[in-house]
Amino acid sequence: MSGALLSRWKSATLLMSVAAALLIMLQPWFRPAALQAFDFQRWVEVICLIALCVLSSPYALVRSRQTPLIFLLLLISMTLAILSAWIAYGASFLSISVFRAFLYAIAMVGLIGAWSQSPVLVRRVFSGSILISIALYLTYTMLGAAALVMSGVFDRTFLVSGFSNVNHAAGFLLVTLLILPGLAASFDRTRVVQLLIYVLSPITAFFLLVIGSRGAMLAGLFVAGVLCLFRHQREVGLYLRWLLFTIATGIILYIFFRIILVLTGVDVFRSSKALVSDSGRLELYLRAWEGALASPWLGHGPLSYAAIPGVVLGHAHNVLLTALYEDGFPCVLLLSGLVGYVVWVLWKGRLRIINSPAAISGVSVLMAFTVHSQFSGLPMIPTTMLIVTVALAFVASAWPSRTPSLSRTGTLAGGLVGLMLGGCYLLMAISYWQAIDGTVHQKPRFWLQGGTETWVESSGIQFKTR
Repeated sequence: MSGALLSRWKSATLLMSVAAALLIMLQPWFRPAALQAFDFQRWVEVICLIALCVLSSPYALVRSRQTPLIFLLLLISMTLAILSAWIAYGASFLSISVFRAFLYAIAMVGLIGAWSQSPVLVRRVFSGSILISIALYLTYTMLGAAALVMSGVFDRTFLVSGFSNVNHAAGFLLVTLLILPGLAASFDRTRVVQLLIYVLSPITAFFLLVIGSRGAMLAGLFVAGVLCLFRHQREVGLYLRWLLFTIATGIILYIFFRIILVLTGVDVFRSSKALVSDSGRLELYLRAWEGALASPWLGHGPLSYAAIPGVVLGHAHNVLLTALYEDGFPCVLLLSGLVGYVVWVLWKGRLRIINSPAAISGVSVLMAFTVHSQFSGLPMIPTTMLIVTVALAFVASAWPSRTPSLSRTGTLAGGLVGLMLGGCYLLMAISYWQAIDGTVHQKPRFWLQGGTETWVESSGIQFKTR
């Protein structure tokens, strides 16, 4: 009975991740017409993240006993962030972004454990389902864009189905492109799967070229540069050759696309800013840094960047600076130390990684995500975070002997803890949306475009700045 329970629990963790992938990626097809696309995607994430937290908490509890110092530092960071929210706003639901980050950390640990301990068939179902959802999403976007071009109407913003802007779409497309070989690795390079990868990857690269996100291009170049250090290793060489084929084919498709636009008289390449323009990023960075220095210990509170007078965006388009402004230096230093520890572990285990196709793909996603997040708000996007979670599982699969082993008692106890955490998160999400009124319009975005000051006060919460 115990073995059957644990086996089902592992399979349920992976299958819930598949359900999250399908719901989040394909949400443009079944979103209620009255609900804005990003709002609906966020609610899908809330439900899926709660379910994953319940399933993943047993793995997190086991891992916390194996690495207590890491768990303690993460707990201290979360406590500091919540304390920052309480000082800035009082006891309220505005610590929801902190809970979201903590739940994602739990979900990542859970997926790592479930992936490493699941049989090959379950892994293939997991990878195949995500591949199919990616294929459907790209087909949906491609057919819609083609129909618009044939009608003489097109703009790059039409390639952002389910996203709030082109930069967020580009971030998702980049990590999706880099994860594709890892998903195929579960099938031992089966011809049908390989063919699907070689069809999907040029289309994804083509979309990236049309969008023209400089942050995504810089992140992609960084990944290619790091991988070139290990180009003589067989698996890395295969990955780089695939990447070269993908980029070359994407460029060919892009040139062909431009020719079609010229022949049909569609003007799509007008832009009001130069290639070297900072797109207002430097001003956002400066405001974040000045605010961080003004309140260095606990910051100004989660979501507070959106309330800066004269700043219309909800974050600094730099994850590090946004965190410094909102949570303070001690919290960010602790989290940076944890990230540095992960980088050190990955570097020490580089020989394991470069011999595993799935791990190579996963670490490429992590590098691209880290670099691009310094120019955009990728951690805020559900689909991007889902791919990053899968990438972590792929990287951790290079250390199969270190995965946590579940017991029946620990599984049930962990599930109960996850249920309590998920319940708190759900109550915060409901409270957040109850505070929204009809005058907010595009402002109700969790940790994206908060417009915090304008609607928090109307809900009876006193907004304070230090």
